[in-house]
Amino acid sequence: MRTVLLVSAVLGLGLAAQPAQAQRHDTESDVRVVERQPLRRASSAIHTRGGEVALLLVDRRLVMQLTDAGLDEIERDMANDAKKEESGFARFVSGVVRSGVRTLLDRGIEYPVSELREARYERGRLVLVDREGNELFRDVQVNDIQVMESFSPAEARAFAARVNQARRRADL
Repeated sequence: MRTVLLVSAVLGLGLAAQPAQAQRHDTESDVRVVERQPLRRASSAIHTRGGEVALLLVDRRLVMQLTDAGLDEIERDMANDAKKEESGFARFVSGVVRSGVRTLLDRGIEYPVSELREARYERGRLVLVDREGNELFRDVQVNDIQVMESFSPAEARAFAARVNQARRRADL
C-alpha cells in the first residue's frame, strides 16, 4: 500500500504543477519531466523530513524528485509484495512491473526559476508562487503527508531565500 501512495505522489507531481502552466497563453510548457538530477549539481537542496523527496535548485531551475532513499523504499515495498505471489508467472509479471515503475519514477519535475514570483516559508510550509499567483507543488503528497509541509522550517526558509536570489538574478 505504501508503494502505491509513493507512486501516486510522484505521478501527481506533474499534475500538481499543471495549473501554473494551464493559465499561460503561450504554447510552451514551463513544467518539464527531466532525468533525476545528481545532488552535487544543485547549488541548494532540501529533503523532506522522511527523506523520500528532494527539492533542488539546479542552475536556474527548481527540480522536485524522489531521493535515492525514496526510490529504494518503493523498490523494497514492491519486492516484498512480489514475494507474496504464488505462481512463477505472477512473479515474472511483478518483476516487469517493478522495473517499469522504477524507470518511470526515476525522473524529476523541473520548473524555471524565472517563472516564479516568490518563494517563502509561512504557516509551516514552503510556498513557491508563480508569476500568475499559483502555488507550485501545493497538493503533492507522499504517504498522506504534504511534501511542502515536510521540510524543516530553518532549511525551508534558507532554501526560499536562495530561490529568491536565483530568481532576481534570472530577471537581470
